[in-house]
Amino acid sequence: MIRVPSYWESRRDLRYYGEVVLLARAHVPAGRSVLDVGANETEVLERLEWFERRVALDVNEIPPRAGVETVAADFNEFEPAERFDLVLCLQVLEHL
Repeated sequence: MIRVPSYWESRRDLRYYGEVVLLARAHVPAGRSVLDVGANETEVLERLEWFERRVALDVNEIPPRAGVETVAADFNEFEPAERFDLVLCLQVLEHL
């Protein structure tokens, strides 16, 4: 049987994600918290290791990841207790 790669597996090496990390490092080098809205199964937050708090938010359950908080919630109803230094929304808008 042929194994079909997951969405993230087929996209993890795209230059787009590397550029996101480079831009985050350039513009938020001392950032403490980052939120990835619509994170699904992407592993971009793992690449932003200098952030103390990394939160993946998705309307669906997200598999647990080391060093990343996962929140299953609708962003329109999400009310964080504190502000984030960086908020990402990658590969989401085209699905709305």
